[in-house]
Amino acid sequence: MRTFEDWWVYSWDGITANLITQTDENGYTMMKMLGDSYQFTDINSDNIFEIFCSAANNPDSVLTFSWNGSLYGDWTNKPRSK
Repeated sequence: MRTFEDWWVYSWDGITANLITQTDENGYTMMKMLGDSYQFTDINSDNIFEIFCSAANNPDSVLTFSWNGSLYGDWTNKPRSK
């Protein structure tokens, strides 16, 4: 069975975990995807992984969650798969 999941991404400095996920105005994750569909790929060779997945609301649609310098999220200016 395929399930949809909410994703939370944290950074770890050896002592503290910090949330680095894009959130909505209520502090809830904006990263929602089909649970078994994700793939980590450095599409633009900048040594930072992008997360590719199927959209929770449309399993045939591919989402790209990328790093904007502060957070992982679904940004308008992001790398596209080749």
